[in-house]
Amino acid sequence: MVANRTDEEQVEALQNWLKENGRSAITGIVIGLIILFGWNMWQDHQQVKKLGASTLYQQILEAEKEKKPEQIESLAAGLNDRYGSSAYAVFGNLFAAKTKANAGDLPAAKAALERAIKSQGGDPSIRHIARIRLLQLMLASGENEAVLQIVAEVKPANMGAFEADYEAVKGNAYYALDRPAEARTAYQKALRLGRQSALLQIMIDDLTPSEIQQSVAKPAQPPTKSSSAPASAEGPAAKEPVPTSPKEKSAGDKKAASGSEKTPATAMKSSQATPADGAEQTPESAQ
Repeated sequence: MVANRTDEEQVEALQNWLKENGRSAITGIVIGLIILFGWNMWQDHQQVKKLGASTLYQQILEAEKEKKPEQIESLAAGLNDRYGSSAYAVFGNLFAAKTKANAGDLPAAKAALERAIKSQGGDPSIRHIARIRLLQLMLASGENEAVLQIVAEVKPANMGAFEADYEAVKGNAYYALDRPAEARTAYQKALRLGRQSALLQIMIDDLTPSEIQQSVAKPAQPPTKSSSAPASAEGPAAKEPVPTSPKEKSAGDKKAASGSEKTPATAMKSSQATPADGAEQTPESAQ
């Protein structure tokens, strides 16, 4: 009897709970199912978009290979309209800018690069590439002050591996504005950051004052020896005696012996020519 009452009480408690919370519980379950199915549908949609953008980009690559600039422009426009937030749209704008620049349409090329920079899709390094190309086109158009302003707006901490490229662009802008000292500083910084270029070194040398170049290029002169410096202790090397044959040596000995024996006539001549012990000679002593 007690067990039956307990079961009845449990059923009644469940009915009361359903009356009070059943609507909110059902609502929560429905919302959870909607979120789950919605997430799956969104993922499928993204995959479809990615596939569509990839297909258009492949067509751009084929058009680039076949040298069809008009087709590239049309496909890039389709990427921007339908998949503007994707990385493929950024690459499409880069190709469109290249096509326009080759055709001499610099304003259209700059517009394509600006669209690539503003896009939020893809790796940030792609947008750095687009910005640097835009700055190069602006330099070609003589917009040197605007170039310096754009570079100043980019924080060095965000430049990453492209800081050397930005410094080189700054150097070109300063050079065009006839500010050689600032141009040389920018070029030198680009070189220190790893921008290896023979042209860059030529520009630095060209902008370096001649007196600085001479002081760097001229080697230090060694100190000259004084004329009063003591001579070497060893002195000049003595000539080695030339070896003689036994016959030549015997002949030389005989000649020396004969030269040492004086005849009276030679002795007289010798005594007349050279005073003995420094004494004054008279006719009597000579006899």
